[in-house]
Amino acid sequence: MPGYKKHLTVGLVTGIVLLLITGFYYTTSGILCGRWLIFSLLGSLFPDVDTKSKGQLLFYRLALGISLILILTRQWISSSLLGFCALLPLVVHHRGLFHRAWFIIGLAIGVGLLCCRWAPQERFRSGVDALFFMIGALSHVVLDMGWRRTFRF
Repeated sequence: MPGYKKHLTVGLVTGIVLLLITGFYYTTSGILCGRWLIFSLLGSLFPDVDTKSKGQLLFYRLALGISLILILTRQWISSSLLGFCALLPLVVHHRGLFHRAWFIIGLAIGVGLLCCRWAPQERFRSGVDALFFMIGALSHVVLDMGWRRTFRF
């Protein structure tokens, strides 16, 4: 099982490859390209959110910060939804749901669509953020399970 450093390295490489394929056609902003690489790195740690790991620690800290912001802005439904999603990794097996390609793709598309609904002016950026997150997460699963086992349903 590769460690988090190897997952981050592969996530960064896949993010750079995707950036080279798509990113320079849409932007010359270094900040935006950096944002996309951060989403790729976050995705590369995401599948291990269901076990004690650096990824789990990072995601629960992010969830806490986002939850506090949602509570302070009185967005109760969003805060409740985030709380439910934060509990999900605690009730699934490691290398189960979070290591399935269909789940990662569906999650990225779903969250991207929700972001588009909440911030329609950021539609393009939300979609590309979701794409980079998905590529990073899929790189993690391929590294853990191999190409052939990653895309079985």
